Amino acid sequence: MDVATLLTTVSAAIGLAKEINSINAQVDQATLKLKVAELTSALAETQLGLLEMSEELRAKDAEIQRLSQLPIDLSSKVVVRGYYLDAFEDGTPKGEPYCPYCIETKAGMFRLNKTHNSLRMRCPHCKNEYQNAPNYYYEKQQRP
Repeated sequence: MDVATLLTTVSAAIGLAKEINSINAQVDQATLKLKVAELTSALAETQLGLLEMSEELRAKDAEIQRLSQLPIDLSSKVVVRGYYLDAFEDGTPKGEPYCPYCIETKAGMFRLNKTHNSLRMRCPHCKNEYQNAPNYYYEKQQRP
């Protein structure tokens, strides 16, 4: 059950509780019992939705924990002005840099992407922007 459906169910349960509260003593018992049954059903549905949501959140937390434990291998990277980049076999840098913040926080290895401003690059994961990050858009020439 998604959050919107759960909120709709909770709103309906609150509305039923208000109706029950406003029932006159003159209204017959059948109407009161019907409203109480509707309220009980709405609350049971809400409880099931909360349990489902709790399980989803637990699963997502476990996945975040698992991903944060993955090792980040920087042994094949070269550092240029504090940024990690891939390297050719001779050690010269190539391509776009990886986000230093995501590496530092062990969130993962995310390449920085150019923004509309050609001097800035942005991480697709953490959304941090970096100005004048080094990038190398050339292919290494093969020597005959």
